[in-house]
Amino acid sequence: MSKSTCVVLIAAVLSAALATAMAAPAKKPPSAKAEEVKKVTEAMPAEPSAAPKAKRKILVFYRCEGYRHRSIPIGNKAFEIMGAKTGAFEVVVSNDMSMFTAENLKDFDAVLLNNTTRLKFDDPERRKALLDFVEGGKGLIGIHAACDNFYKWPEGAAMIGGLFSGHPWGAGGTWAIISNPSTNSDMIRNTRHGSWAKNSSRIGHSFQSVEGFSHRLMPPSTAYWSMAANSSAVKAR
Repeated sequence: MSKSTCVVLIAAVLSAALATAMAAPAKKPPSAKAEEVKKVTEAMPAEPSAAPKAKRKILVFYRCEGYRHRSIPIGNKAFEIMGAKTGAFEVVVSNDMSMFTAENLKDFDAVLLNNTTRLKFDDPERRKALLDFVEGGKGLIGIHAACDNFYKWPEGAAMIGGLFSGHPWGAGGTWAIISNPSTNSDMIRNTRHGSWAKNSSRIGHSFQSVEGFSHRLMPPSTAYWSMAANSSAVKAR
């Protein structure tokens, strides 16, 4: 066997192995804690707010090819509990990319992306299957990190409505606030990192005066992080 033939064979084997790995289910997250499941079950309503006209089926997809949120297991379980307790829908939980074919999606009414990250959808068939699913009138639901996907797939990014661009700040910091009542906005300065961001929604509640500045500790908020990543009103520099 010539050297060039050997190189070609090795490359072919590696390509096949990579394709198999990308299509296979990603590593499963740990199961939801029993105490969390108990709390969610107790808090879940026994009836749907609106009775569905027909039986519904949702694909809860949680694959992560980037950062993995610790809330994924209880998120998956919460939707299972919601569907079972209210009777509004049936849930199938998966992290297997092979779910995204026209044949596999045809029985679902919606796809829910539970904190998925860095999904590429490199396979044109999988892209077409999801686009056709949504364009055909089916539902697409995104939880928190659902915008942390499709960076090289413009149609997918447009379908989600935006792309994650980083958290403007984190919990536990000290923030200097300069208020401008005329524009109903604040300028927020991270006193440790020296960065500024405009907060037009005036989120945050705990104020105290320190050395002539108004300071507040920003509480962690899933809804706020998602808004901050996608809103043009929040600009960090």
